[in-house]
Amino acid sequence: MAIRRFLRKRITFLYLFMIMSVMTVLLIYAHSIITKKNRVNEFPPGLMKQIVKLNSSIPQVRWFAAHDLGKLGTEAIPAIPYLIENLDDNTKLRLDNGMLWLEMENDQGTLTSPSLKASESLIILTGKNFGTDSIKWRKWWDEKGPKFRQYSQN
Repeated sequence: MAIRRFLRKRITFLYLFMIMSVMTVLLIYAHSIITKKNRVNEFPPGLMKQIVKLNSSIPQVRWFAAHDLGKLGTEAIPAIPYLIENLDDNTKLRLDNGMLWLEMENDQGTLTSPSLKASESLIILTGKNFGTDSIKWRKWWDEKGPKFRQYSQN
């Protein structure tokens, strides 16, 4: 009886160890594919932080990330596709005395959104103005993006 329990525990441990090993290999493989596809390693650390913030669950963080990318200038050009993705984020925010709040009824302050800030940053980075129309921005980036990126690095 004791031998069976011992063997059962040993087999369970080996089984779990095998599963964890396979999962680790798959995660490493998936990470290598993602980094090759998105060329994440080419981004400077400060730029990568802002790109990650664009995907935050907090709209104020997304707004400030788009704002900061616009201030970075040509260093932020690799972030253009991520800013274009943010153009669909129409969370309403109010800017009041330097504070950014989720919009409530009868609020005072300037109405803004992460999409408006992303649009402003895209205009600064590219010199183009398609407003918050993500379809036009995507089309422009698909056509001009590689050439634009190469031109800006020279």
